[in-house]
Amino acid sequence: MGSALNTREAHWADVAAITRLIEQRRDEYQVQAPVFWKKSAKSAVWTKGYYRFLLLTRRATVIVAEEFGTITGFLIAMRARVPPVFDPGPTIFIDDFCVASPDRWADTGGALIRHLRAIAKERGWRQIIVVSGTADAPKNDFLSSIALSETSSWWTGTF
Repeated sequence: MGSALNTREAHWADVAAITRLIEQRRDEYQVQAPVFWKKSAKSAVWTKGYYRFLLLTRRATVIVAEEFGTITGFLIAMRARVPPVFDPGPTIFIDDFCVASPDRWADTGGALIRHLRAIAKERGWRQIIVVSGTADAPKNDFLSSIALSETSSWWTGTF
């Protein structure tokens, strides 16, 4: 018997579900770093509009994972502008990448990355950059398990 988990490019109708997932993640991140990750009162409204814009303009590759008709994770990959002092080749940047629960990184996160890697191969992309919160151990462990390495950190504070 095959898995019920599949991945595909996102549709307009997926925006509400992926917005709910990212809002859940933002609630968690906000606890981890209350100033840096402090959500706007209208974050869900802004997010829905932004995700719709990305789908409408095709400025990003948006991939969802679904199981039994429910979205269990997604990622949004955009071409990155690399400073001219570096030359890694065509690079994609993933800021929004989340799964429904921390125990879904291996299956859902893995399926999303495999789908993205197939697209990357077709399009000649050479480097991937993924954003993750410092305290998000399950996601960071997953990223490490798929041979990504931490290369930079952001340090924040208040005045």
